[in-house]
Amino acid sequence: MAAAVWIVLAINGALSIVLWAIALILWRLRTTLAQVTASLEAAERGTHGVLGNAPEAIAIGQTSIAQLRRSLQELGPSFEPLRRWLNIASLALSLWQWRSRRGGR
Repeated sequence: MAAAVWIVLAINGALSIVLWAIALILWRLRTTLAQVTASLEAAERGTHGVLGNAPEAIAIGQTSIAQLRRSLQELGPSFEPLRRWLNIASLALSLWQWRSRRGGR
């Protein structure tokens, strides 16, 4: 009978030590998770302050780009004569450089 009591006490003690170790591991995990949570919340607050107005700014930018594209499409034909003159000037410059390389013959 006495041996059975000692066996039960030994098993009880071993279970207590194992469960105490598990409790310590869980407590450390909880502390680590609390620190990670605090860091993530701080990062979220920081990015929210910086990027809080980003959707509105993006929408304004997209509207402005669309308006600029429309304006450039409307102005395109009015630049056509200028393009022609620049092409003629570029051709004349190329011919002049070609001629000067040949020795001006």
